Amino acid sequence: MITDQHRDSLAERIDAARKRGLGGKGTEDGVVGQAHVVWRMVIDLVAGVGCGAAIGYGADQVMGSAPIMIVTLTLIGFAAGIRLVMREAARLGAGEK
Repeated sequence: MITDQHRDSLAERIDAARKRGLGGKGTEDGVVGQAHVVWRMVIDLVAGVGCGAAIGYGADQVMGSAPIMIVTLTLIGFAAGIRLVMREAARLGAGEK
């Protein structure tokens, strides 16, 4: 049978876990917070590629150099996006928020 002492002890342990950042699913510290980080990584990667491609397209139009600039700047944008994702992953691995 569960006594008041057991229930209070459990409540204290749950509060301590929440203060340490070990929230359950659906809380900001849990799944929702992780989904936010993943979407941010995806957006960083897509934005790098998109910006590189857009700037490359504009440069090709101005210089008349068919696909050279769009390919080059798209690859540079991809590399920049990967760099941002790796930096975020390293930050998360170090335990920062």
